[in-house]
Amino acid sequence: MMAVVLLAIVVVAVPLYLWRRPRSVAEPALGDGGPPDAALVNGPYAPEIDAGAPPPLTLGDARVIECRDSGSKKVPREQCDALPLFAKSFADAILAAKDCIPPSAGPGTVTYVADVGFARHRAPVTLALPKDGRSYRGAKVVAGCGAAVRAGVTGIAIDAIPHAHARYKIAVVATYPAPDGGAVGTN
Repeated sequence: MMAVVLLAIVVVAVPLYLWRRPRSVAEPALGDGGPPDAALVNGPYAPEIDAGAPPPLTLGDARVIECRDSGSKKVPREQCDALPLFAKSFADAILAAKDCIPPSAGPGTVTYVADVGFARHRAPVTLALPKDGRSYRGAKVVAGCGAAVRAGVTGIAIDAIPHAHARYKIAVVATYPAPDGGAVGTN
């Protein structure tokens, strides 16, 4: 009897877990398996720097990782359109907060995920810094970055941005170098 109960739990619980498990921001959509669609990539936004100085911050491509229509209807990722105007403003907000990582933290990466809701009136843009999208382990290390970038994205006027869907999630990976040319601190 116990073996039958355990088998029933395994047969039901394992598929449910696999279906609802948390996914990394960088993980491709189900059935995708390949690199992100070129139409979804807006291109890197790198700061202008002196030729002799190391870059203070490097940004990856702004990628649309999810979009939805009104209600809870999820749209396949390959049908999501890019928002280049928002991506540029989002990158500018991240670059404006370039000194938010304390020097003792050392080099690392942070993934910023903006949730843009064109139907929301109170908070049309929210920001998340998922744990699985960053190399810094302590929340205190990235808290200042989150606050600074959040303040920058809340000021973005999204009313004039052309879009095909009601809600988007856009991710940008920021890579912070070592503060003094390669010295590594603790994360």
